[in-house]
Amino acid sequence: MHGNPLGLIFVIAIIVIVVWVTTKGYRKPTAEKAKAHPYERRRYLLSRAERSFLGVLEQAVGTQYRIMAKVRLADVVDVERRLYGNVRKYAFYRIQSKHLDFVACDPSTFSVEFVVELDDGTHSRSDRSDRDEFVDRSLQAAGVPIFRFTALGAYSVPEIRKVILIERAREGGTTKNVESGSRGFFSPGPHTTRHAGPHRAVPKD
Repeated sequence: MHGNPLGLIFVIAIIVIVVWVTTKGYRKPTAEKAKAHPYERRRYLLSRAERSFLGVLEQAVGTQYRIMAKVRLADVVDVERRLYGNVRKYAFYRIQSKHLDFVACDPSTFSVEFVVELDDGTHSRSDRSDRDEFVDRSLQAAGVPIFRFTALGAYSVPEIRKVILIERAREGGTTKNVESGSRGFFSPGPHTTRHAGPHRAVPKD
């Protein structure tokens, strides 16, 4: 070893590296890194516009349906059982992080009856439009009707009731565009937009 200074230098370098890696691994974390759950409570579950529209929607459907808010798409539709492996994982990945504004359930069994989405100005963006189309087609494939209402400053309880209750009864729950209402049941063709009168609401946050 004494006759090979390069070998000695190499050994010293290895020792220094091992000591550095070891001490770095046991270095005391900072206060921020030591916090295992860096989360804080959101102030509201729903935006002002969503809260306002929920009140109108609940009045419109009465006791016939129970309205749930902020429901995961993956809680409403599931991946077909015939799929497995990576194909199944990918299909589930596409629905697991998407949320629906409102889901109407049977008040006794909590079976899913239909979905209601409240669309503000952001839904005209290409990314939101792609998301909406994916949600619409996923629900259609699963046989779940969807109503889309444009976010407005005011809504009419009777008009929303007419759109949802009368047209649902008329169409028997099928996925078909309604004649009156806000973009009714989904179909692959262009949506129509509607609005209604004098129940006060506010724009989305």
